[in-house]
Amino acid sequence: GTGESFYFHSSKPEGSPATAGVFQKFSVAAEHGGVQLSYVHRKINLADDTVYWEHEQFARARIPSATLSTRASATAPFSRANSLDSAATIHLPTLKRNLNVVAQGVVAMLYELDDATAVFEGSLSFREDVMQSWLQALTSHSRFAPFLQEDVEEGALLISTMEEHMAGLLSDVSQHTFDVEAAETFFTPYVSVVTIQSAKPVAFDLLFTLITLIYLALLWTGLSGLAEARYVISQIIASIQGK
Repeated sequence: GTGESFYFHSSKPEGSPATAGVFQKFSVAAEHGGVQLSYVHRKINLADDTVYWEHEQFARARIPSATLSTRASATAPFSRANSLDSAATIHLPTLKRNLNVVAQGVVAMLYELDDATAVFEGSLSFREDVMQSWLQALTSHSRFAPFLQEDVEEGALLISTMEEHMAGLLSDVSQHTFDVEAAETFFTPYVSVVTIQSAKPVAFDLLFTLITLIYLALLWTGLSGLAEARYVISQIIASIQGK
């Protein structure tokens, strides 16, 4: 929703028969939308387990693939996370234009059309009011993978809403769940009660007991008199020595 250029990332060199046809169809769509499309070739390092682009998962299995992005180079995993993600950060006209480019390229590829720029016009054009509604819905929920599970209420509601909306536009909509292999461990949100107890050290109890005994001794001395206190103390000492 903010990019002014598109980059076609692939592990195949430019002009390769595996990606040349797809790149050509997206080039036509980008030219019609007034957006520059550049081809970026990057070989995959099989010794590196990090997946920088989505197409690398398929390229490792020798499946022709590419990633269309508004970024010229890959970023480190999780570096694009932003707690300030909101609909206000998206420029709606730019998003509409970019969606048109992507949609036209995909349709031209699927239906083997030389030019699909006229498909998304009239009643099939993107409506900004609908786009704005979906922006509000998507940016009000976390789209982080662990939060889009059935046991997370907000994530399940978001997925079911998207599925219901797509079912009204398409004839065949189904949901598939799969596990993503990752080196990181993700935790889903849980509501729980935490009880914290603070235990004082033994030294504090001993010091408190000693202070209490001194206080009681001084209090007793003050009430019974100094002479009486001396007599009692002398009797206690004598009995101890006698033993």
